[in-house]
Amino acid sequence: MKKIYIKAICLMLVMTSMPVSAYASTTQKDNNIVECQSATTSPYADVKYYIHKMDNGKRMHRLWNATKGKYETTWTVCNCK
Repeated sequence: MKKIYIKAICLMLVMTSMPVSAYASTTQKDNNIVECQSATTSPYADVKYYIHKMDNGKRMHRLWNATKGKYETTWTVCNCK
């Protein structure tokens, strides 16, 4: 019984005397300030969708970039239903 008590005390002394890097290190808090220049939000990716039309009985489509306000492709025959 006395042996166990001495071992426990020795173990506690060894554990408390060991330096632990997690306690010794200091961390800096990130104080990132983000300022917004405009009142409206802008999307990260361009908003794109297809414009469809009928030309000589064939369905055609063209890719429209709504963010930039211009077409990105030429008119092509559409296989969509």
